[in-house]
Amino acid sequence: MLGILALGLAAGAHAQPTSLLPAFAVPDGALRLTLDEAIAVALARNPGQAISALEADRARNDVTRGNAGFLPTLDASAGLAGSRSGAFFSRSDSTGASTGSVRSSTVLDAALGLGVTLSDGGLREATYRRLQADARRLALLADADAEALALDVSTAYLDVARQADLADAFAEAVVVSEDRLRIAQAEVRIGTAAEIEAALALAD
Repeated sequence: MLGILALGLAAGAHAQPTSLLPAFAVPDGALRLTLDEAIAVALARNPGQAISALEADRARNDVTRGNAGFLPTLDASAGLAGSRSGAFFSRSDSTGASTGSVRSSTVLDAALGLGVTLSDGGLREATYRRLQADARRLALLADADAEALALDVSTAYLDVARQADLADAFAEAVVVSEDRLRIAQAEVRIGTAAEIEAALALAD
């Protein structure tokens, strides 16, 4: 950087100082967001967070007495069976033709059963408590994922802000150094300062 500055001053002592920082254009479609807005967008569009939230919702919906086995069970069955049989015999007439008969039968059966569990040794209560525990666990995991994502976004956002502040401070320091160097060279030209002052300003 000092080499570029020295070359610019050697080309003309009266040249106006120019900023050494590149100008970055904002990309098309870029959004200017506050920290809260950036966190909200990340939570709404992050696939991992969406999956965690859906898993928590599914587990919460599974906490029902039916899933725990408290409700009666209804069983239904149906069947269809058939048979066919035939017998053939020969007549003793002069034609020698054979005659016979065919018999068929069809049976349709259906059954409907209702079952109620009177006692299962506390299995249903344990199942219901397990469903509740799973719902709480997945809800806590979803909250933890959301907090971790918000922390990552906050860290990145504040780091960008810090880098922007550092760039502004650096630009101000460059302007001050250019002014000091220009003043020192002017003083050397009019004889009020030694060349060492200009050298020191250039080194800064």
